Amino acid sequence: MQANISGAQRLCLTAHTIEWPFCHSVWVNPEVTQWLTHSSSVKWSDALGRVEAQSPQNQIHAECCIATVVTGGYAHLLDGLLTTLTRQRWPRDTLVVVFNIDNDPDCARIIANHGARAIPCTRVARRNASLKSVLYSVASLVEAQYYMCLDADMLVLDDLSKVFDALDAYPQDSILVARDAFLKQDSLLKQLQEHYRGDSGDLGRLLGRVTEEGNYSLLINDGFFAGSRFALLALDNLLRNMSQAAAWVDFYPDHGWRNQFVFNLALARLRCAVELDARFNVQLHMNDPKLETLNGRPQAIWRGQTAHVLHFCGWGRDKYPEWRKHVTR
Repeated sequence: MQANISGAQRLCLTAHTIEWPFCHSVWVNPEVTQWLTHSSSVKWSDALGRVEAQSPQNQIHAECCIATVVTGGYAHLLDGLLTTLTRQRWPRDTLVVVFNIDNDPDCARIIANHGARAIPCTRVARRNASLKSVLYSVASLVEAQYYMCLDADMLVLDDLSKVFDALDAYPQDSILVARDAFLKQDSLLKQLQEHYRGDSGDLGRLLGRVTEEGNYSLLINDGFFAGSRFALLALDNLLRNMSQAAAWVDFYPDHGWRNQFVFNLALARLRCAVELDARFNVQLHMNDPKLETLNGRPQAIWRGQTAHVLHFCGWGRDKYPEWRKHVTR
């Protein structure tokens, strides 16, 4: 295990686990080494092996981090997200980071135009929706107290700073999530079989020892989630210890979102999910909010309340083109 600790003032080696009777750690000869040249760097990869990147010489850090991921061909969607993000009021020390897969030049230009921080990375897995799982590991590369992760095909219409406030109020292992509008909310095992092309044996293949995870019923869409550094490092650590997870995600070439099952399974094991109202992730492949303009400001009404985030996912990708142009002007 290697870590870039450039700029660190204090180094602590600690162990955390949900299996408290077995929380023993032995640190055998840990070493701090100074690289002699700037060309020496440590490669970073996300927990599901989607991308690789060079760990920055100077640690990326902020109090609050907003993260997304993009690939070539989706610069226009990224522009919409970043445009609406810049209109929000965030805590003073808030950094927007974008994982730019294969360092697409159009995406790089959009990132620079909005003053966000680009993290160029190289794709090492199939190009499909599972690439967004790089966000599950953001805390292992970017140091922050709180994180908010969004898909690039989203528009932010109302104040999200309250999500960071909520993280301060919940236990530090909490991950805030929204239900999936497409999946039946029965059990994780049933959706594994019906939607993710799996069987009951996959739980053991992924987790090893299985307890009640198959009965878990808060089935979420991973387009929007938020958590503390403690919570997202715990998520990243658990995923890295699922040794079969990457191969399982890639097993069916035409099924590009099995990563979302792995994410749900990790939440079930960690027992850390806290449900957000659906208006924080209004998924437009299943929903049709009421769109209007109030005092010159575009807004969407969902179930009688203002929607905070519209998610143009799946077959909802091309909805409301003229209204979207109005939002991003």
